[in-house]
Amino acid sequence: MKKIMSFQIKHRNAFTLIESVVVIGIVASMLLLTMIVSQGVSRRSPRVEQTFWHTFNSNWQEAEYASKYRVRHTFIDFYARKVVFRTFKGEGEKFQVIKYPKTITFLGLAKKGENKPQDVPQKPNSKDPLLIVHIYADSHADPQTLLFRSQLKNGNRKLTVQMGWGLYRLEKY
Repeated sequence: MKKIMSFQIKHRNAFTLIESVVVIGIVASMLLLTMIVSQGVSRRSPRVEQTFWHTFNSNWQEAEYASKYRVRHTFIDFYARKVVFRTFKGEGEKFQVIKYPKTITFLGLAKKGENKPQDVPQKPNSKDPLLIVHIYADSHADPQTLLFRSQLKNGNRKLTVQMGWGLYRLEKY
């Protein structure tokens, strides 16, 4: 009996069925985890951009309201990595800061009649804003077109500030 057991142990050249199933299970779980993480990143990016534009819209509407009904000036400062809404109330200022998602880049003002930015050097670490939109106390703003580049497919945006009542239009280009 001892000879038979020692013979089987000495001549084992392949994996057993259990060892094969464990190895296949580990490899499959690693592939599944990789697929889930990569899908999560690609699905999350449009949501992050959508949240940014929703927050931007809310702050813009608040600035319009402050101008129309409370006769307050609002400045919207566009930096390389953030947007700052500054509303003057009484003796102080109210600040709202929105950071761009990593997929969005502010390009600047559009050339007249084109979807290309004007040649304005961007300073990503500058303390001065690259562009300021002013919503006056009578709730109108100077008309201008701002461009944003997105790393997502068909995600580039053109924000057109209209003169009447401080409105704006956001569209893909």
